[in-house]
Order: sequence, then C-alpha cells, then structure tokens
Amino acid sequence: MTNLYGRIQYSINSSFTFSWSHFYLEGDRQLKTALPPASNILQTRLDSFDPMKTYVTVARLRHRANRNQTTELALNYGSRRLNGHRAGSADWLEYDYEYGATIVYSRELSRNNILRISGLYNRWVTPTGKRFYVGNPGDIRTYSAAVVDDHDFGKLDISIGYRFTREHINEFGGFNVEGSAGPLQSVMVKDKWSDPLHTINLGASYTLNEKKSLFGNFAWGQLASQPGLLDINLQQPGAEERFKFDLGFRQDIQSLGDISLSGFYVRRSDAALTSRTKVVLDGIDYALYSSEDQKNYGFELDIHSRKFKNGIQFFLNGTLMETERTQQGAWQDDEEVPNFIFKEVSALLTYCVSSSVFAEM
Repeated sequence: MTNLYGRIQYSINSSFTFSWSHFYLEGDRQLKTALPPASNILQTRLDSFDPMKTYVTVARLRHRANRNQTTELALNYGSRRLNGHRAGSADWLEYDYEYGATIVYSRELSRNNILRISGLYNRWVTPTGKRFYVGNPGDIRTYSAAVVDDHDFGKLDISIGYRFTREHINEFGGFNVEGSAGPLQSVMVKDKWSDPLHTINLGASYTLNEKKSLFGNFAWGQLASQPGLLDINLQQPGAEERFKFDLGFRQDIQSLGDISLSGFYVRRSDAALTSRTKVVLDGIDYALYSSEDQKNYGFELDIHSRKFKNGIQFFLNGTLMETERTQQGAWQDDEEVPNFIFKEVSALLTYCVSSSVFAEM
C-alpha cells in the first residue's frame, strides 16, 4: 500500500480561515484462506484486489464573527475503486463514491459554557454495488442534526448532546446479513425513508491533577434495522435501542506519552439477530430474524506515545470483553464475537515541509 497526504491552510483575513486536506491510497491486497471449521468453499477460495484506489478530500471554511461566535462549513468527497479477482471466476469491479456537507455553529454562552449546533448531509452512491452487493446499485442519502452543550466547572467538565438522523434509500438492492447463509440477491428497496433515529450522549471528565484524570460517558441511541428482515410472523423489525456506559482513568507519563484504562458495558435491546433461514414473500427474499437482547462488557487499554522529534508516534490498543445474547429468553455466550481484540503496535510518521511560499501565505 502507498498513501499520500497533504494539507493546506490559508488565513484569508482576521475572520476567515480556509483549509484543504487530501488523502490518496493505491495498492493491492490478497485475502488469507479460512481455517476449519469454516466451509470448504472459504478454505479454498483465493481472492485478491488489484489495484485498490481510494481518494478523500475535505475543504473547510471557518468564520469567526467575534470572540464568542464561530461558524465552520466543511465539504467532503471520497471515492473507492477496486478490481476483484477470484481463482476460477470472472473478474469484477467495485466502485463507490460519496459527497456531503457539514455546518457547525459554536457560541460561547458564558465564560465556561459553549453551545454547538450542527447539520449534516451525505450521499453515498455505488453504481456497481460493493462486496456482497456487486451487481446491485445503491444510492442512500443521510440527513442529520445535532446540538451539544459543554460546561466547564473547573476540574469537572460536563457535556450533553442530542442527534437526530434519518436516511432516504433511493435505491438499494441485494445484501448480506450477519448470520445469514448468503446474499439475498432479489431484495430491492426503492424510494423509502427509514425510521427517524435519536441519540443522546452525556459525558464528563474530572481532573485529579495535571497528570491524572477520570472520565465517564453514557450514550443511548437507536439504529435502523436493515431492509429485508422479517420475523416468524412476517413483520419487519423496528429500530434497535443501544445503551453504552464507559468509566476510565487516564495517566500522562512525562516524556513518554499517556495511558488509559476503561471499563465498558453495552446493552442492545430488541436487536434483530438473524438466523440462517430464508423465506420468500411475494417473490422477494427475506432473512428471518429473532428479536433478542445482547450485551458486551469488558476492559480496554489504550497507550499513546508522545510524538518524537523525528515525527514518529506509537499506538497500542487491546480489548478484553465478554459477549452474551438471549436465546429463547435465556442468556448464553455469543460464540461469534471474539473475547479478545488486540491491535498490534503501530506507528505514525508526520513530516512537515515549510517554505517561503507557505510563509508568505
């Protein structure tokens, strides 16, 4: 993989600042074959993607009306394209792009209180379909609005926020549901609005001293169910509810970086957990689901080094958790979710170039 990143920032005047970021990636990828007890097909399937190309650009215009008010407009565009190859099968193309806009208005209500109001529009289009959806075009528009209030009480900082989201599915055909036997190719959704979704978040941090702090967060939100699901009564599922609690401790280590340890608990209520059964209704494929509850709980360790003089910074993250789901009203271990997730040590290299041209800007 080879990637390039560039960013330009320009102060138009004392009130307006413009910045523009670009990211480009190109390379190839080969997938490892699966091990038992995976199906024989997955154990012998040879897949590769070459070339893979990704491009993302984000332009921001920031306006500071006065010391108490700031407005920022961000425009984004991204595209992803790959040529897929599978031994014994015809090659295929996966292509999708998206674009959108975000506007954020911030106002300092008092010396210790800041209110932020934001709106978002995003459109995602895949003329070819992607992954399990290859051959089935998709076109989804997302609308969202949020309000967040942050108050600083000295050592204690509290924030509360609310977000409203709704999607318009202009076109979406064929998909794969987690747990189902395979793609449901005959599903086709056109010109459909999803249910309105709501999210509430409450967070707080408390500074013990200049190097130690506590933090906590509570979130409640709704997730739209995927189209093409039916229960045993052939009814579509409603929105899923999720609750999440986090509580942790952060320590700054002089000259090295910072380390944090947190505990978390996530509860999914009325989750549409699919079975491996498919039903055909009016000539359309549906995946049968059962409305069950699921919960995850565990600990997460996160380590960030400081950025060294050569521009390198190291990261390490590990999660230990237990996942359970109800089946016919009784809690059981969910064997499809891993108990331990470890992200190996990774490094970020930042290299800055300056010149008289930039200085004049």
